[in-house]
Amino acid sequence: MHFDTHKNLTVPEDDIPVLKGIPVVMVDRINERSGVVTREVVVNTEEVKGIKLFQLAQDRVVRTSDSELLMEAYKKDKEDILLRIQVKE
Repeated sequence: MHFDTHKNLTVPEDDIPVLKGIPVVMVDRINERSGVVTREVVVNTEEVKGIKLFQLAQDRVVRTSDSELLMEAYKKDKEDILLRIQVKE
């Protein structure tokens, strides 16, 4: 799981990734048998339950268990929001 831009969701592995765009939290899944990589957006910062998120950073993500992360983001108007991300295999 990593921060990326939504434009890189469809960029082939052998192309140069795009540096600008809407920030998202993305997960890359690698098939152990075939080596095929698939990408999926886990958190779209433009719309999380009607809220637009800002100020994403690695140091604002905490792993609470093998299957759960907490992420803090700025919501505007001097308010932060805490997201719980559950990881499924």
